Amino acid sequence: MLASIGFYIIASVFTLTAVGHLRDPSRLIGSLSGHGIFASRWIAPIAAAAIAVELSLAATSITLIAARVDSDLAIRATTAVATCILLMYAFYSWIVLHRNPTATCGCSSVDHPINIWVALRALLLAAFALIPLMWPWLVEQPVALPVYEGIIMLLSTFAWLIIVWHAPAALAVFDGWRGQAPDGSARATAIGPSESR
Repeated sequence: MLASIGFYIIASVFTLTAVGHLRDPSRLIGSLSGHGIFASRWIAPIAAAAIAVELSLAATSITLIAARVDSDLAIRATTAVATCILLMYAFYSWIVLHRNPTATCGCSSVDHPINIWVALRALLLAAFALIPLMWPWLVEQPVALPVYEGIIMLLSTFAWLIIVWHAPAALAVFDGWRGQAPDGSARATAIGPSESR
C-alpha cells in the first residue's frame, strides 16, 4: 500500500504544481528573478522548462492511473524522473536559502518566503517517490482493492498530501513564533512589544 500511496502523492503534487504555475507563470518567473541564481535572459526559459516537466510528470502519472496501465517500467521511469526533479528542487532551495533567505519560494500554492521546510518537503516527496521506484509492482489501483483498503489508501494519500502541501507555510509561521530565521538558526533579535506594533 505504501508504494501506491507514494505514487498517488507524487501524481497529485505534480498535477497541483503544474496547474498552479500554469495559472500564474509570472509568479514563478518573479521568484526565479528574485533568487539571484540565473541571468535574467535565462529566467523565462527555465520557468517554462520547469512547468513543462511538471506538466509531463502529471500527465504521465494520471495516464498510468486512469488507464490502469500495469507496467513496472513505466512506473519506474516516471518515479525516477520525479525523484531526480525533487532532489534538484531540494538542492536548489537550499542554495537559495543560503544566498537570499528573503526571496520567495516560487511555490505554486502559497508564495511565502523561502525556508528550510521547502527543501525538506522536496526531500520528503523524493522519499515518497523512491518507494514505487523500488517496488513498482506494489502500486495498485484503488478499484482493484477491497472497498475498505481502497478507502484507507485514498484517505492516507489525501492526508499526506495536505501535510506536505501546506507544511512549509505552516512551519514558517511556527518558526517565526519561536524566533528562528528561515534557515532554522536563531534570529539575532527577538520581536519585542515595541517592534510588533
